[in-house]
Amino acid sequence: MDDLSTNQEQTVLEEESIQKPDEEVDNIVFFTSSTSVSDPLESQTETIEDACRIAKDNLRNLFFNKFLQLIKESDFEFGFSSPAEEYVSEALNRYGSFAREWINELFNKNFYNPNITSSILRIIAHFDYRQISPQGVNMAITATLHKSVEVQECGIRCFENWEAPENLIVLRSLSYSEEWLKKYLAGVIIALEGMEKHVVGR
Repeated sequence: MDDLSTNQEQTVLEEESIQKPDEEVDNIVFFTSSTSVSDPLESQTETIEDACRIAKDNLRNLFFNKFLQLIKESDFEFGFSSPAEEYVSEALNRYGSFAREWINELFNKNFYNPNITSSILRIIAHFDYRQISPQGVNMAITATLHKSVEVQECGIRCFENWEAPENLIVLRSLSYSEEWLKKYLAGVIIALEGMEKHVVGR
């Protein structure tokens, strides 16, 4: 056999070995490419995430506008419900932690405004301690350090209404120059200490 025939035979054998892989391999085909191909699933995920973020932002803005409107239109008294409180109750039931975050954000953005700040505190004071925590507790703590005496009082009243003795560590750290506020704070502390002893004595 001449060299040409030998070379042709080798070429045929090589082609057959490529076309007929080892039977032990499960005929898995791997595709490789020198150019990157975007994953359609990844692109879809990014689109869904963007849509969710936009929807959440829209809900937050709607909540801000409606809540502020109700605050301006409502008269707040401790022990009495208001349309703003009913709106917050609905938002908490529907959006949970998102609603608490929105209230906290609105509180922080309007911290310079005692009217809005104290109104928010009067509202959250009417809710169950566990339902409004932890954002509600943070708002009340911040309020006790506000320059406005009215806001300070509203912060203390939140702790009074929540009746949670674990907040004693916060109240005991407070100090005020106004005599009436000092007496009010002392009374709240004594009441919570009595609750604490009752719980421990069970």
